[in-house]
Amino acid sequence: MPLDVSRPDLSLAVVGTGVMGRGIAQIAAQAGIRTLLHDSRPGAARDAKESVSGQLVRLAEKGRLERDALARAQANLVIADSRESLASCPIVIEAIVEDPGGQARAVPLAGRHRFRRLPDGVQYFVLFDHRDRRRVQAA
Repeated sequence: MPLDVSRPDLSLAVVGTGVMGRGIAQIAAQAGIRTLLHDSRPGAARDAKESVSGQLVRLAEKGRLERDALARAQANLVIADSRESLASCPIVIEAIVEDPGGQARAVPLAGRHRFRRLPDGVQYFVLFDHRDRRRVQAA
């Protein structure tokens, strides 16, 4: 079954809530997509939700985002405390810094999703960010 991005219950998981993950989460939440935030660092997903919510508030204060759109976008940001809570998401984006430790964390998550054979139509992306060089790998 192909991914239907127009479905009203579309959700997206962002694994890694640094600068890149927060940017992805903000755009997705503003677009009306339920966005689950997950990070291996304790408290990082909560910090990211607060940071993105703050960015949305600033956009509203500048008149670039309507108040009702602000409330909807903030409601779309959800903290996912475990990887298991991401299993229902048809799109998983892993945005981590490229380093030996980071790659070691990324591969098991990607491999586990493949091993568990997520439903047809699940899209899994791994984004590595290393200084000036970026690459996107789709699985």
